[in-house]
Amino acid sequence: MLVLQTVIVYTLLFCLMLYFSILTAKTKKIKYICYSCLIYAVVFGLRYGVGADFFGYLKAYEYYKLYGIFWRQMEVGFQYLIQYVASLHLSYSSFFGIIAFIQITLLYYALKDNKQIYPFLTVSFFLGCTWLMFCNGLRQAISLCILYVAVNYIIQSKVWKFYILAFIACLFHTSAVILFLFYPILHWKSDWTPKVRIQLICLCIALVIMYSNYAQNFVEQMNGIVQYVGYGHYVKNWSSDIYDSAKVGSIGVGFYITLFINIILICCSEKVKKWSKDKYFTSIYNLFFVGCLLKYAFLNSLLVMRLSDYFIGFDFIVGAYTLYYLYQMRRNFFMVLLGLYCLTFCGVLYMMKENTSLYIFSFQEELFDIKKK
Repeated sequence: MLVLQTVIVYTLLFCLMLYFSILTAKTKKIKYICYSCLIYAVVFGLRYGVGADFFGYLKAYEYYKLYGIFWRQMEVGFQYLIQYVASLHLSYSSFFGIIAFIQITLLYYALKDNKQIYPFLTVSFFLGCTWLMFCNGLRQAISLCILYVAVNYIIQSKVWKFYILAFIACLFHTSAVILFLFYPILHWKSDWTPKVRIQLICLCIALVIMYSNYAQNFVEQMNGIVQYVGYGHYVKNWSSDIYDSAKVGSIGVGFYITLFINIILICCSEKVKKWSKDKYFTSIYNLFFVGCLLKYAFLNSLLVMRLSDYFIGFDFIVGAYTLYYLYQMRRNFFMVLLGLYCLTFCGVLYMMKENTSLYIFSFQEELFDIKKK
């Protein structure tokens, strides 16, 4: 019964979001994408136990609401958000819903000048299961969504607006301090990525490093430094049953599907750049490619994965642009890439009990014990 409920909830949500995304692309009316954001926020606000860190954030909110103090220290921005929502005497479902609304609204707002991308963005975001990552690391996901918007200010040479957003991102997750390096690098040169052939060679080298485990040994040697900055608990070998679309995971079928998707994105990158002539795509592709190398070279390092999210976190946006290009120019290859995203989605739902995506509504209290096992 719960499996069927999960499939229905996610499938219906995807269809509604895709419908409103298509309407937005056709009419250019912002109201339709607002409907999509609201529906997304309601569904992921009413969830229970979806996201590996769900119960940690649930405790953080309920503890403050009950005692007026935080059970553990978090970034100032996120603490303020908890305080504000709690001051309105809202339920934890409202708290999670507000966070989901902030995340998805920032994402679509970042591409407000490219509304024709919206349907393909919805496809890559939802079928690629980026929503599961958004449901997990809430604080870092907010920081990442702020970065999606901030990239526009690099392109527009609005340095202070970028750094203001970077500062706000740090208020939600300390790791966002890495964003301060992005402006001088991407503003100095818009396109850093080499030819596709060189990119594929670099990717192969990253895979060799992954299998050799040299990268993880290097991270462990940095234990003293990361302990000092408060990330010592990340210096360990780390794997997860979460399907690879959740940005980390053990090597399995999902790993190779995602790898194949990334290879397609790399192979199409030069053509997409020339065809779209979109500066936003050029900028984010630089970050995506770096993220690919970090992701595979440091696959078992949670510390590096936290930082690489600010790079590989652009994968589904690069995927959206690539889907749009292939839909217009190479319909057969479009179906291949779409099929791989569908396989990712099916894989996540197949593993729903292990990767926390099994959907239970917050009002189904009689089922809560299933999530706590």
